[in-house]
Amino acid sequence: MLSTSLFSLYSSDIPHPPNSHLALYADETAILTQSWRTDTIVNRLTQASTTLLRYFTKWKLRINVRKTEAILFTKRRPPIPTPVHFQHMDIPWSTHVRYLGVILDSKLLFTTHITTVTHRASSALLRLFPLVARDSTLSFTNKLTLYKLIIRPILVYAAPFGVIRPSTITDIYRCHNPNAFEWSATTPDAPPSH
Repeated sequence: MLSTSLFSLYSSDIPHPPNSHLALYADETAILTQSWRTDTIVNRLTQASTTLLRYFTKWKLRINVRKTEAILFTKRRPPIPTPVHFQHMDIPWSTHVRYLGVILDSKLLFTTHITTVTHRASSALLRLFPLVARDSTLSFTNKLTLYKLIIRPILVYAAPFGVIRPSTITDIYRCHNPNAFEWSATTPDAPPSH
């Protein structure tokens, strides 16, 4: 508990670049910006990354550039923007990224995430099959407990709170991708009416 408090104090003075928002969780950082034009998005992300790089260098924090990704959230089909330049490397635009264990696709449909989670839960169930099969010696209560402790947390990770009962919140396991640094950008669907 003390380590999370100390890390919060340590990172409390992180600069907030103009026209951008930061999403910070443990060692993952996401830069969010929004514009109608993709070139504006690239300029804002480059400016924000330069600002944050100065801060990270000052505090001797290293960024894993190999895990750095950029994604454009939009329902339109804009031309592919130029790559974001960061630490002498071009970060290409991805069709999906993983942030805090959730796979986000460019249209925010979550189909890739749901498919991945379903496969992960199925493989966990296959490993547990000798224990949960009909001819198993475990009682129904023990089989239900195995389901609640192992399968259900895989399936409901990052589900909206309204979908799961409050009693199941404590069963959810948390995972994250260490040393990741992501960019994301959004473009609205339709131009403003004013």
